[in-house]
Amino acid sequence: MKKSLIRIILVAMFTALISAGAFIRIPLPPVPITLQTLFVVLASLCLPTSLALEAVVLYMFLGIIGLPVFTSGGGLAAFIGPTSGYMIGFIPAVLIGSLLSRLKTGVPWYLLCGFLATVGIYIPGLLVLKYTRDLSWAATISGGLVPFIIGDTIKIVVCAFTAVAVKPKVSSLLERDGQ
Repeated sequence: MKKSLIRIILVAMFTALISAGAFIRIPLPPVPITLQTLFVVLASLCLPTSLALEAVVLYMFLGIIGLPVFTSGGGLAAFIGPTSGYMIGFIPAVLIGSLLSRLKTGVPWYLLCGFLATVGIYIPGLLVLKYTRDLSWAATISGGLVPFIIGDTIKIVVCAFTAVAVKPKVSSLLERDGQ
């Protein structure tokens, strides 16, 4: 029971953080700037792969079934649209960041992991944005990438330093309980 409880708490906590991050936003068309990516990257750096993936999938599931956890509300209609590619990108992001962050530790390594995880968000995000809005590549890049570069760089730095402090504590909790 205790093993399951720690796992449930970690997944629920990061699911809640990702959900809250959707509402901490700067509304830019066609894609708002949010703190979701910060919490997705942080989950990828701090949690084991399975838990990070569970947190992201649970977040998406809750939104698709109608809970208002997306920036545009909840439900399948809120999921499908110009921002859905970025949310789909949360899955490769947590896989990339989590798998790579197991290889080494330290701020420089976590910066690289966070950057690559963020690329995992951008690729499907930009593809879906381009095709749902029927944009040129120039318009897609200028609306779906350029406004995010500075903010996402700051988020990656915050995540790297936070992961150095938090990941050992998460690992210790899971090790004590046999995870």
